[in-house]
Amino acid sequence: MKREIEALEAKPPIDPTVPILRVIGLEAVLFAGYLVLPIGERAWLVSLVVGALAIVIGVGLATRRGRALIHSDRPVIDAAIALSLFLTLLLVGFSSIYYAMATHGHDFSGLVTRLDALYFTVTTVATVGFGDVVPVSQWGRFVVTIQMVFDLTFVAVSFRLLGAVAQERHESSRTI
Repeated sequence: MKREIEALEAKPPIDPTVPILRVIGLEAVLFAGYLVLPIGERAWLVSLVVGALAIVIGVGLATRRGRALIHSDRPVIDAAIALSLFLTLLLVGFSSIYYAMATHGHDFSGLVTRLDALYFTVTTVATVGFGDVVPVSQWGRFVVTIQMVFDLTFVAVSFRLLGAVAQERHESSRTI
C-alpha cells in the first residue's frame, strides 16, 4: 500500500497540450468537412446519412468516454475533450440534416446556406431561437423537435454525468 501511494505521488503532472490540440484539430477537420463536402440538394440523402452518423458517433463517443473516465489519469481534461467533441459532432450532424432538408424539401424559411444551418443548430442547442430561421413544414418541425428533446435529455445528462465522474476522479486523485 505504501509503495502504491509513493508511486502515485512520484508521477509527474500530465501535460494536456497534446490531447487538447488533437481534439481541436479533429474539430477543425469536422467543421471544414461540413463546409466543403458536396452535401445539400444534389446529395441530400448523403447529407441525411452523414448527419445521422455524426449524431450516432457522438452518442457512442460520449458513452465510451464516460466509461473511460473511471480509470483516467486526467479526468477533468478527458471529460472536457469528450464534451467538446460530442458537441461538435452534434452540431455537424444536425446542421447537415437541416441543410439537406432546406435545400431538397424546402422545410425551412431563412435557411439557405450551410452557415445558416449551423447557425440554426447552435441557436437551437443554446435554446435561444431568434425566429429568423424557422421550420415551415411538419417534417421540419418534427426533426427540430427531435433535436430539442435530444438536447434537453442526452446533452444535459452527458454533461452532468461526465462532469460528475471527472470531478469525483479528480477529487479522489487529490486525496491519495
